[in-house]
Amino acid sequence: MSLLLMHSGLEFFARRSPAKPAVILGEQTLTFEVLNRRANRVAHALAASGIGKGDRVGAWLDNCLEYPEIIFGCSKAGAVLVPINYRLTGREAHALLAHADVRLVFVSPRLRPELEPFRAELPRLVADGAITVAGDASGYGEWIAGRREDNPELAIDERDPFYIGYTSGTTGVPKGAIIPHRARALLILANCAEYGLTGDDVNLTPGAIYHAAPIICMLMAVWIGGTTVIMEHFDPEAMLALTERHGTTNAFVAPTMLHMIHQLPTAVKARYRLDSMRVLISAGAPLSTADKEATRALFGDDVLHEYYGSTEAGWNLNLRPRDLLRKPRSCGKPTLGWEVKLVDTEGNDVREPGEVGEIYVRGEYMFDGYVDNPEATAAAFRGDWFSAGDLGEFDAEGYYYIVGRKKDMIISGGANVYPEEVEDCLHGCPDVADVAVIGVPDETWGETVLAVVVPAEGSQAREEDITVYCEGRIAGYKKPRIVRFVDEIPRNPSGKILKNPLRERFSGHSPGQR
Repeated sequence: MSLLLMHSGLEFFARRSPAKPAVILGEQTLTFEVLNRRANRVAHALAASGIGKGDRVGAWLDNCLEYPEIIFGCSKAGAVLVPINYRLTGREAHALLAHADVRLVFVSPRLRPELEPFRAELPRLVADGAITVAGDASGYGEWIAGRREDNPELAIDERDPFYIGYTSGTTGVPKGAIIPHRARALLILANCAEYGLTGDDVNLTPGAIYHAAPIICMLMAVWIGGTTVIMEHFDPEAMLALTERHGTTNAFVAPTMLHMIHQLPTAVKARYRLDSMRVLISAGAPLSTADKEATRALFGDDVLHEYYGSTEAGWNLNLRPRDLLRKPRSCGKPTLGWEVKLVDTEGNDVREPGEVGEIYVRGEYMFDGYVDNPEATAAAFRGDWFSAGDLGEFDAEGYYYIVGRKKDMIISGGANVYPEEVEDCLHGCPDVADVAVIGVPDETWGETVLAVVVPAEGSQAREEDITVYCEGRIAGYKKPRIVRFVDEIPRNPSGKILKNPLRERFSGHSPGQR
């Protein structure tokens, strides 16, 4: 069996360390031997249900103990997993399941009623195509009961598809990226080198498993013989308690999660011993300088990393702890196996520090294109270089900085304004708890800069207070001409701002409205 299959690590450590805990959720534990046996049951049950190699299997699930055994079971059966966002409505989930052409779907009990009205519209779904997952008393428990527990004898190639990851879709319609086994296995090896992770580490998975980063970190722990602790849902104090209880050493934590942790009362944070944590990985959205400093104060100076990547290409750049405050707003340098470059609007490679260009990456563990979308696949590549549509720049030392999404760039009076630069400025304003910057139509300037602001607790700030704060901090043409005050900024689970709803809400409104 190839090393670069996603279930190879599980099978190896089921032989080497059978009694070691592989997955923990609450009071439940699966050892490597038990997890491997249950994954084998899933694989054999899939085959008995008519699911063959290359068939697609949906997972519309909350975080649960069964999730990893379903993932590994699909891997062993040669089936292609399609994880679906559990925050979607039934109609939205059905649209993705239909788009991926799934033949069977695992679904949480609370979500099943949402899916039922649309099951008849999934044309290739097998007869019992929706398996409810909620412990051994559920349909899932009955479905795998009595199945064989030996490793399936099935020829699977490292270049076969492992799963289809739907992009976060902050701009436009989500796309299904086809990820081969090889791509994720190599990413795991590169991440272990980057973060110094071994089988002695204990991973904490506080985020939603369907999402690209949490699923990678959870699988990475098992793949290298470590232990992963899964949270059913994120709670800031519960994460600290689990860190102390299990001595967790590494975790992927979205910026919004870190922010919630730092909002806990000082006395609450002081209750827990957190010195076991040595690698915290953040990505998906910029982390404010205040939250970086608070993270260092709580967990230690050498713990926090920030990376840049995508569902399609994995993790491409990483900013290490020693550079965190020395290089504010940077996402670091290329990680093992990746080349990174910038391309300007004329299609030329950017050569000089400080010049903005579209970020392109090239590496050995890329995705295999988008499901049934050759146009989008072709548009994302220049030869073998891939772009997720982000704009960036680099400095004289070769550190990269994200300045915004290509589709989010604002052109005001012929000048380019990058929203993240303005957002970074406003995050330093004491009257601002959260902020998003968008461009809205303007008859004179083409577009004008609008700041959507969540006021800090107790703030009585007016629109002019926000704009005045920007004076002397950013160029005049970058300053917001309009400010809107809201209770919350819409974000996806990885912390990325959802700007399309903001543009729909605020385009055409006059200044000063709330």
